[in-house]
This record gives sequence, C-alpha cells and structure tokens, in this order.
Amino acid sequence: MNNKKILLSIVVLLILGLSAFFFFINFNKTPSPVNTKPAPSRISVAYISFNKMYGIPLIIAENTGLFNQYNLLVETKATDKSPTKLLVANQVNTILNTPFAPLTANTEGATLSWAGTIFNDSPIVLVSSKEPQNIKTVSYPAGGGVLGKTRTIQLLKALNLDPAKIVLNEVSSEQIAMTTLTEDKVDAAANITKSDWLIFKKKNNSENNKYKLLVYSVEKENLQISGGIIYSKDFLTDNKTTAENFSKALIEATAWTRLNKEKAIDILANKYSIEKDEAEIYWDEFVAVTNNVTFAPNLDQAETLLQIIKTTNPKAETYQASSFISTDINNSLKNSGYLEKFGFK
Repeated sequence: MNNKKILLSIVVLLILGLSAFFFFINFNKTPSPVNTKPAPSRISVAYISFNKMYGIPLIIAENTGLFNQYNLLVETKATDKSPTKLLVANQVNTILNTPFAPLTANTEGATLSWAGTIFNDSPIVLVSSKEPQNIKTVSYPAGGGVLGKTRTIQLLKALNLDPAKIVLNEVSSEQIAMTTLTEDKVDAAANITKSDWLIFKKKNNSENNKYKLLVYSVEKENLQISGGIIYSKDFLTDNKTTAENFSKALIEATAWTRLNKEKAIDILANKYSIEKDEAEIYWDEFVAVTNNVTFAPNLDQAETLLQIIKTTNPKAETYQASSFISTDINNSLKNSGYLEKFGFK
C-alpha cells in the first residue's frame, strides 16, 4: 500500500514538474513576428491601347515585381478611346498620355496635373508611294483632335507642300489611315507612328514594298509630344507618396526594359499576343524614345500646345500653360539623385 502511495506521489510530482517546465518554455518563447507591412496603396491608371508604346512601362513594372516592391496595387485600363475622359470622370487616378490631353481638359474646367515624362513619343511619319509633288489627298488619325491635323500640316510643310492645296481626311485610328492608303483611297497617310507602320508593312509585305517613309516630324516644332504621367490634381494632392512611388516604378521599369532586351521582348510578345520580331520593333523604338529623357514637365512644349488649342477654343485665351504642371515629384526625385541613377535628367 505504501509503495503504491509513493509511486502515485512520484507520478504526480513528474506531471507537475513537466507542466511547469512546458509553461516556463512557452512563457519565455519569443512570439512569432507580426506582419507589420501596411496594406498596398491603390492606384488606377488608363493608357491608350492602340499605341503600344504607352503600355510598355506598366507591363514591365507589373511583370518584374516593381509594383509589389513599392507596395502598390495597380489597376490598369487599356482604352482605344480617351484615357483623359476616364480621368476627368474620376474612373482612374492617373493616365499615361500626351500633355495635350490634360491641357485640353483643364481649359474645359477639369483639374489635371502633368507630373513627369517617361518617354518622348514615337516618331510621327508620313507614308506614300508617290513623290511629294504628286500627293493630293492624305488620311490621318485625329491624335488629340486639332493636334492630329496640326502635326499632319507640319509634315506636309516639311515636304515643301502647301497644306491648303491638299485634301485632308481625318479618320479614327492609325490602322484606318494606313488601310485607306493601301487601298488607294488616298495618296498618303500621316500622323502615324514609325513602329506601327513597320509592323503594318511587315504583315502585308508583298503589297506594301512600294511605300516609303517620306518624312519624320520636326522636333523643333515642339510637336514631338512627350509620354506624360498625368494625375488628377486631387489625387496628387492627397496621395503624394503613392504618386511618387508609382512614378518611380515606371522609371525603373523603363531602365530595366532598356537593359534586358530579350526578357523584355518575351514579356511584350506574351502580353500583346504578337510574334517576337514584332515585339522587337516596339522594343527598338522604346529604347530610342527613352534615350536621355528629361523627366520634368516641359513648359515650352506646354505653351506650344496651348497656342494650338487657342486656334479652336476661345476659353484657352486667358489660360496659363504652367497651371497644369506639377513639379513636386520631379523636384523630389531630382534633388535626391534618383533620376540620374536611372538615366533620367
């Protein structure tokens, strides 16, 4: 009997001892780290789908993890119509577009801010199978309303042609402009990008060997428009850090694209569902137009665009080009040495 009591006492002591031991271990155990990473900042962006140049930085930033790196949750909207209308309607926070779009919007009462430049737009060309003196009719895509017509006129003047003596046919897209040319409905197609013409020609090579690029747009006319990051003024005011991080992601995506040709081509070919040799044409042009880019909004260019708007919009007479430009992000990135690090000025 005594032995049983002794054995029971030992068992109880062992149980109490083990319980105390495990309590002590758990009490002193370092707690598991809590995930303190803040929720990602949301931003929505629209860009022009028919000009693939505008989508490249977004596609690369998403596929290389740059948006995740900057803790951004980015919603992209490709549109073949007007990204500006989506921004004015508060359906997106930002657009990749030409500064012509927000300047036009602002003269109509919207409040948009051009905050930075990622690339200079693709070279704008005029294509024809005829000698310049025999061009009588030209198709061109609107490309910003009055801007499309203005750039077409500049191309004709560069060929020493009198635009007043040529029939100008405005169409809705580059594809239609090129089709009207190849169907012999017009003598030339203008205000189209070099890369899109080269791909169009490649796809229809047997029919289009007779066509040639006659002239590039003249940069000194300030009509070689920048690919700008345009924010709604309210979003930029209330979300400066998010806007700056978004701009950084696009800048770094641009630098990555330039340095990683084969990987970038693979990503673009997959995204756009095109052949690699077509993706390479876009890559080649993207590298060309992102060479030595000044990130800061261009006030001289804005003033040139404003003068164009004034020809058709009386409301623009008292408008200041500087009122739709924001330099906060540019100054921050420039003063910190960030822009120079990634090849921007």
